[in-house]
Amino acid sequence: MYWQLVGSLIYLILIKPNILYTVGVMSRYMQNPKKSHLEAVRRILKYVESTIGYGISYKEGTDCKLVGYYDVDYK
Repeated sequence: MYWQLVGSLIYLILIKPNILYTVGVMSRYMQNPKKSHLEAVRRILKYVESTIGYGISYKEGTDCKLVGYYDVDYK
């Protein structure tokens, strides 16, 4: 069951890249998952379910600006 759930989450990374890190961590335990790992995967699934309607939409004909910021002092 753990393999199937993590496999499904790996597929979801394609459309929800914000879960990439957590799914990567969960996939480390595919050989010997514990109950706590299964509970963590279920929490990820609940998060995905609760954010299913989130996203960015662009409307044709509107002025769209993409603004980005970065920290030049980042080390």
